[in-house]
Amino acid sequence: MLEINESAFVPAYGVDEKGKHGSFMTIFSTWNCMAGTALSVLPWAFEQSGILLGILLCGLAFMLSFYTCLLVMKTAGNDIDYTDTLRKQFGKAGYIVGMVCFIVNFSVPIILFF
Repeated sequence: MLEINESAFVPAYGVDEKGKHGSFMTIFSTWNCMAGTALSVLPWAFEQSGILLGILLCGLAFMLSFYTCLLVMKTAGNDIDYTDTLRKQFGKAGYIVGMVCFIVNFSVPIILFF
């Protein structure tokens, strides 16, 4: 029987011994999801806005996204999971708001793909 090595499909970085993903892995998962959505929408957006405005808006979106990721990495510090950071910084209410934002962020590409 053929055995499949799971480590070939699941990257080991960003995962602790309990199997939880860290903030670094979460950021790149979100980026990957948003990049896939953007690839399907960018040709239409550039057609509507024009090449110069399209490039300007892409650059602005890049700067905002980069700054947000930088803030997440700085505030997370040594926390394995960003939900731990949310609990430490904002309590239970901040954790709930953060998780709702995270779910909405992943729901939008799913809606757009379907």
